[in-house]
Amino acid sequence: AQDRYSGGLANYQTVLLAEDAVLAQRTAVADLESRRFALDVALVRALGGGFTSEQIQ
Repeated sequence: AQDRYSGGLANYQTVLLAEDAVLAQRTAVADLESRRFALDVALVRALGGGFTSEQIQ
């Protein structure tokens, strides 16, 4: 979008909308990673624990 704007093929609103979409996707990824880590901990606890932070990769 930035290249199209720089080339005069789009207005700045297009750039802002594209940036908004990218930020929304990054937020979704961060939320999913956070949920995965929380579920990993819940699983380990349900199985009785027994891990150290060095074992997690």
